[in-house]
Amino acid sequence: MRAVVAILGAVIAAPTFAAEQGEFSGVVRAVPEVHQLRGASPLSGGEPLTDFGRDRLRAEAEVRAKIQAVTFVGTARSTALAGREPRHEGFVNELYADTKIAGESFTFGKKILGWGVGFGFRPLDVVQQQDRRLLNVFTFEGIPAVAWERFTETAAWTVVYANPTAGRAGEARDDESVAVRYYRQDASTDWHGVARWSARTGPQLGIGWNRVLNDAMQLYASGLAMQRYDRRRHALIGTGTLLSAGDPYRAESPGSTVQASVGGTWTGESGFGWLVEAWYDGTAWRAEDWANLQRLAAAQAALLGAPGVPEAAVRGNLAFNARAFERPNLQRENVLVRWSYDGEYWDAAVDVLVTPRDRGSVITASVTRQYDRLRWEAGVRRFAGPPDSAYGLFPESTVLFGSTQYFF
Repeated sequence: MRAVVAILGAVIAAPTFAAEQGEFSGVVRAVPEVHQLRGASPLSGGEPLTDFGRDRLRAEAEVRAKIQAVTFVGTARSTALAGREPRHEGFVNELYADTKIAGESFTFGKKILGWGVGFGFRPLDVVQQQDRRLLNVFTFEGIPAVAWERFTETAAWTVVYANPTAGRAGEARDDESVAVRYYRQDASTDWHGVARWSARTGPQLGIGWNRVLNDAMQLYASGLAMQRYDRRRHALIGTGTLLSAGDPYRAESPGSTVQASVGGTWTGESGFGWLVEAWYDGTAWRAEDWANLQRLAAAQAALLGAPGVPEAAVRGNLAFNARAFERPNLQRENVLVRWSYDGEYWDAAVDVLVTPRDRGSVITASVTRQYDRLRWEAGVRRFAGPPDSAYGLFPESTVLFGSTQYFF
């Protein structure tokens, strides 16, 4: 709570200070969401112990300041969920300094490090891979790092030491690692190369390519290979046991794998545009993994109300199962098609994500209007698929969302 108060204080005090010393900007957001529970999913039985199916309102203030060589981005956020106590949090998204040492460019501090190419999934974001399909995406939180950079007219090198002295942390994004990025522009073609090492994955090597064909079209592709990766395995599947006394998921390292993405965009003079993108994520579950989870969850849900079976134990296990959705890609193979309109007064977009292996889909439609410093958005997202597919098993069927933002 103290962090929230401190950042809100910065919202009030910073305009006067920044006007004299540097640059200042910010945004205040109100983001309501209406969530509809999917009663047909056996995982909906864990709803009392999860956030699925709960309407919510997020309010936040974000401030940005640049004072000489120092950049700061901070957020104060309050989230109210139906049936839950409001959650208040404040955090620093970025706080870093750019400086010169012996004529070389260095960055010290917490910074967002996005290196990939693509829209729905970017394999080359090796230091900080984020879920780019979230609704009402907010500013990412950066990584503590020391970075060296060198630029020429057509190329750039970056070397990053991320999360110094952290070792192998609880989450991959918090792991200590060393990463290198090379970027080169060759006429209308951009080349990207990355390498990274951490105790969790071992060495990772990736390459990306982006080519502008003309004023309307561009193509891009990227791929990443890693020595090993973490996989979350459900310990009850295949054992005949239906209930666990604790978290049934176990971490394992199956070995090497790859991630890859390819896509293209077309933008017309009238403001209409299309994007088609396909990607493969070898760290995600297979279709049979979701089918196995669906059968287990259905058997667990059938125990609700059974004599001698504690209801709390059943709902607790169903809630544990829902942790399978805590990752950017639910299936290995994904195809995204997006239509958009960029107008003078309003924007619109419709995108369809399909997982061909299990015939699941996510459809999202939104409309956006900007007037001076105010921006409004409203939309709907629908999850669909057979009962044993990832998105058919998802505990929610529909989300209505909106946002109001004021920029200052």
